[in-house]
Amino acid sequence: MGGCHQQKPEVAKRPPVYGNVIRDSTAARADTEKAYGLIHEGKFGDAEPLVRRAIEEDPTYGPAHNNLGIIYYHNERLYEAAWEFQNAIKLMPGQPQPHNNLGLVLESALRLQEAEKAYQEAHDVEPSNPEYAGNLARLRLRLGEHDERTRKLLEIVVMGDTRPDWLDWARFNLARLQTLPQESTIGGGAATQPK
Repeated sequence: MGGCHQQKPEVAKRPPVYGNVIRDSTAARADTEKAYGLIHEGKFGDAEPLVRRAIEEDPTYGPAHNNLGIIYYHNERLYEAAWEFQNAIKLMPGQPQPHNNLGLVLESALRLQEAEKAYQEAHDVEPSNPEYAGNLARLRLRLGEHDERTRKLLEIVVMGDTRPDWLDWARFNLARLQTLPQESTIGGGAATQPK
C-alpha cells in the first residue's frame, strides 16, 4: 500500500442536492426573468420553453410555476393553469399574485365561489392593490353583491388604478351602486359593465 494515498475530493461547484433534485435557483431565476419579458410581449410560445427549463433547474422556484400558469391561462388550458398557480401558492406563501391568477382561472371556468375566495386571499395580502380589489369587485358585482363591501373595493380602484378602462368601469359602478337599494341583488352581472 505504499505510495497510495487518498486525495481529498475536490469540492464540486454545483448547486446543492436535495434528495434526487438538483436545484439551480440562479439559472431558474434568469430563465424566468427572460420568460417574463416574453410573456409581457404576448410571446407565450417563446416563453414556455424557458419557464419549463426554469422548473427543471429548480422545481421549487415559485415564480416559474406562476409564469407557466400564466402561459397556460392565455392558451385556455385552465386545468393546467390552476395546477401551476396552486403550486406557486404553496411555494410562495404570502405572495398575492398566484392567488389573483388562480381567481382569474376559476372565474373563467365559472367556479365563481372559489374564484371569489382566491381574489379575496390576494386582496387580504395587499388590500390597497387596485388590481386585486378590482377583480374581487368585478366578481362580487357579477354575483349580485351590491353592498358596502363592494363599494369600498370600487373606491380602491378609483383611488389607485391607472388603467383608464378600469377607472371608467369603477366610477360607473360606484355611481350605479348609489342608486340601488342597499343589499340589492337586482341586475346580476349583465348591468355591471359600462355601456
